[in-house]
Amino acid sequence: MCKAKALLAAEELLLEAKRGLARANELGAYGWKPCPLPGANKKFLHNTLRNVVSSNNLKEQKIERNLKKSKYLLRKEYVSPSEKKTESTISDVIDGRKKIHESRKDKDEEKKKNSPDQRHHCSHRSN
Repeated sequence: MCKAKALLAAEELLLEAKRGLARANELGAYGWKPCPLPGANKKFLHNTLRNVVSSNNLKEQKIERNLKKSKYLLRKEYVSPSEKKTESTISDVIDGRKKIHESRKDKDEEKKKNSPDQRHHCSHRSN
């Protein structure tokens, strides 16, 4: 165990010396000096990445739940009990909504035709 640690330490020292030599060849004597900038805050980076991944997973789960819920509602709303195993398509849903909208429009137009004009309804006023 001790020999393995000593070998790893020696390899790391040699690797650092090679890096220093490469820096010294490019920058001169200043290449041997260690970098004055502080290292990265690895604990902060780790926590940030963990929270981002967690947040993304929650968003994906919410989207999947909403999709399942909407599919369930579509199936429940537009499929008769005798056809439980068939699913309605989006075009069926749109057609159904158009029919409902058109029937409401027709009813509103009939009400307008059958109701008296409210502006001229008062009989006690004279023109």
